[in-house]
Amino acid sequence: MTDMRDFDSALFVSVVGDSVYFGSSVTDSIHCLNIHSGAQEWTYTTDGPVRFPPSYDNGKIYFASDDGYAYCIDAGDSSLEWKYTPIPPADRRRMCNNGKLIPMWPIRTGTAVAGGHVYFAASLVPWRSSYLCSVDAAAGTENYR
Repeated sequence: MTDMRDFDSALFVSVVGDSVYFGSSVTDSIHCLNIHSGAQEWTYTTDGPVRFPPSYDNGKIYFASDDGYAYCIDAGDSSLEWKYTPIPPADRRRMCNNGKLIPMWPIRTGTAVAGGHVYFAASLVPWRSSYLCSVDAAAGTENYR
């Protein structure tokens, strides 16, 4: 049986102006590099792998992590605007996966930003519920899950 979760063989990037943004499942971070020099501008670290490239909208970077959270940070200085998890407090236990502790609902999708909302999904195994989520892009408040 082939592995259905093999998506870490390359780092995918988002390019906006003079900046290159990418997530890393090795450093559990989002990185911002200068497109001309390759110099690192900043890094924002989470508590789990960041497997997909971030989305950019209106000066903000949106991304998700295996730690079960979706994030919004400032694209210029990486300051945290908000973070959101669909995981109920009673289910925030962690398990070992690829040598890291993650919840049963890592967010292993990209983030789509449209109409002032951010969309993503949280899931890992087919015998547990999956969450399709929408949060307000500015405040990180839940629209639905």
